[in-house]
Amino acid sequence: MNALFYAAEAAVVALADRHDIATERRHGLKAEAATELYTRGLLVEDLGPLLRDLNQARKDVWYEGDEPDLDETLEEILHRVESLVDAAEAGS
Repeated sequence: MNALFYAAEAAVVALADRHDIATERRHGLKAEAATELYTRGLLVEDLGPLLRDLNQARKDVWYEGDEPDLDETLEEILHRVESLVDAAEAGS
């Protein structure tokens, strides 16, 4: 799960940098950037909420020792993150 979160963030940063959207090394800004990329038609879905959920799940696991509370399976999340990474590699 941690790897999915960081892969998603890295893909958003790559796309955001290409389109002059600020991310400034803050998780919240990266989630906002994902939403902005969607709003501009550069992503087919708004992945801002997914980034927020993954960040919270990461904090639950690493800081609190709790099980993550996710609405999707890790496999479903993996497919969404793969699509985001593919979009970043394609240079959307």
